[in-house]
Amino acid sequence: RKLNEEVLERCGGTFSRGSCAEWALVLPPWCRLAHWRTEATHVPWREFFDLTALRSPQITVLEFDEYTDRVGGPYVDLAITHTEDRIPKDQRQGQRRGFYGWATKREACRDLADHHWNEAAGRWTVSYSGECRGGIQALDYRCGVLSSAMSRDMIDMVLAAGKRVTSVLVKRADGISPAFAHELDSIGLREAMLFSSAIRRAGED
Repeated sequence: RKLNEEVLERCGGTFSRGSCAEWALVLPPWCRLAHWRTEATHVPWREFFDLTALRSPQITVLEFDEYTDRVGGPYVDLAITHTEDRIPKDQRQGQRRGFYGWATKREACRDLADHHWNEAAGRWTVSYSGECRGGIQALDYRCGVLSSAMSRDMIDMVLAAGKRVTSVLVKRADGISPAFAHELDSIGLREAMLFSSAIRRAGED
C-alpha cells in the first residue's frame, strides 16, 4: 500500500497507466519444495487458500497465472537480489533514504539466483520461487543494497528502480521484516490467509 500511496502523491491522486499505474501484489506459484517432494510445475495459492479471502485485502492481489495472462508471459521489467552487506559508496549508485543504491556489479550480492542471459529474447532468465519451470524473463537483473531488512527500505528500493519500471521480482524477500501488526491488519492481511474449504474439511475430519 505504501508504494501506491507514493504513486498517488506523484500522480495527482489518481491511478492511470505507466508510471502512474497501481502496484499489485503477485503471488508466486509454489514449485519445487523438498519437504513436499514436488516437481517444478506451478501450483497456485488457490489450491491451499480460500480465493475470496486472498482477494480481500485493501490491495490488488493477483495469482501468477493471472499476471502472466495480462503481460503475455513470465516477464518482468526488473529482477532484484538484495544485500545488507556494506558496499563502498563508489561501488553503488541511486541511494534513496534507507535504500543505499544499486551495486555497480551484480556479483556484490552473494546470494544471486541462478541466471543467464537469453540472447534471443534480450532478457535475463532468472530462477524463482523454488526453481519454477522455465524461470522468469527480466529485462534487467540488479543487486540492491539495503541499510536494513525493514520493509520500508524495500519500498525505497522499488521506488528507486525508475519510473519506467512497472513490474519487479524481488528475490529472497522472505528475509525482509514484515510491517508492524497494526499496519498489516489495516489492510486485512490477517483475514486473507484462510485455508481453502477442502483443507478446512480435512482438518475437521
